[in-house]
Amino acid sequence: MVVSRQCLVGLAIYCTVLPSFALGKGDFTLPPISRLQSVETLARSIAKISFLAEQRLLLVPAQRGDFFIELSYDLSKESRVQRFGNFTTRIQQLRIQSPYGARASSQIPYFLNDHLFVFASKELEVARFDGDFDLLAKRSLVYDGIRPAADRGGEATKRETDRLRRRFLKAIEASGEAVIRDLVHLGRRQRVQEFLLLAGLKHFPLLTMHCALKIPTRCTIKRRCNLEGADFNGMALFKAKDGVRLMLAEQKRGLVHMLRYHSCRHITPLASYRVPKTVGVSDIFVDHQKNLWLSSLSADPYTNASLMYWSASEWLTLPRTSSSTAEQKGPTLFD
Repeated sequence: MVVSRQCLVGLAIYCTVLPSFALGKGDFTLPPISRLQSVETLARSIAKISFLAEQRLLLVPAQRGDFFIELSYDLSKESRVQRFGNFTTRIQQLRIQSPYGARASSQIPYFLNDHLFVFASKELEVARFDGDFDLLAKRSLVYDGIRPAADRGGEATKRETDRLRRRFLKAIEASGEAVIRDLVHLGRRQRVQEFLLLAGLKHFPLLTMHCALKIPTRCTIKRRCNLEGADFNGMALFKAKDGVRLMLAEQKRGLVHMLRYHSCRHITPLASYRVPKTVGVSDIFVDHQKNLWLSSLSADPYTNASLMYWSASEWLTLPRTSSSTAEQKGPTLFD
């Protein structure tokens, strides 16, 4: 665990404890990739996975920013081509011109309420499109009012909030890459839609964002969540019987972490999964059947796939490896 600087000041009443992943070396190892569970996509390098509809995904190629790939799949089919199609048939994989254009250095598409939202992660813009990909609105993301996560004692002091805002603005100015790496939808809360943002900023890896219901592109970064200790590049969210699970992909060490998400201030590490060495995991997604999807920046040499999945029965019931510790708990989805 990492204790924030405020805890070291005797008079401070705002104290946070931040979960650290320094010891997360892989409690479980994902099984080898199967051809039937791998997708040979139109682009050999996939940066992002986004949910489009039931059995439909929207993929963002890593090399080019001017088109998306709409993937339709049926996991009940017996052959790989019947399940996913391929770049030859082009029946289940469609190339869609990116409505945002090629100028965005990194694009994060998100489909919500029959509209496509595209977050330009470096430009810090959000655009909204209709079903025909016609632009409806575009606005800049508001980020200068960020606050620390509230704790049991309430909100942080004005001095602590001002210090956090100065550090956050400096981190954005110093960033040489995409500020926003991924986002997931937490749900509707009063008059806003609430999201979690995964940021490529030191000391600010996880943020909350609110978007107005009446003006969906009016989005504001609200809080810095209590999470430290690793450089994440992909994120997913799904519901378990005992709460919400947050999945974080760590490309550098080839790991996927599972956490229990209580709130922005209370996030509990549960387990970590080691990814096959041939997969340079770029993003992660968990569908309604709890299938775990991973995208890769390079095609697997054995299956020529840049997208693969593991069924819930394969990854949620894995035996623990020898590197696990007694203090770390494994998946509890089926408990």
